[in-house]
Amino acid sequence: MIVIKVSDFEHLIGSKVFKNKPETCPHCYSKSMKDVELLGAYNGPLLWECDHCSIQLLRFSKETTNKHLGKLKDLHFDLEELDSICEGLPN
Repeated sequence: MIVIKVSDFEHLIGSKVFKNKPETCPHCYSKSMKDVELLGAYNGPLLWECDHCSIQLLRFSKETTNKHLGKLKDLHFDLEELDSICEGLPN
């Protein structure tokens, strides 16, 4: 069993919630913000991340984010049994 919590994200700063993806990073002011999605946790971005300085920002409160991450505790991926893995971008 794997348990992932908000505290496991080493580049997550503060507790301010950004409901919408910021146009610029509040840390380095780069315009290279990207979505961070975790398969099975939430249908859509769970966090925002700066592609330049790697700072991660909350989309939801820490409590709500932890609830979404809790959905992952029973997931199991056995990559050895997969015949082939798509290494390209998702559809």
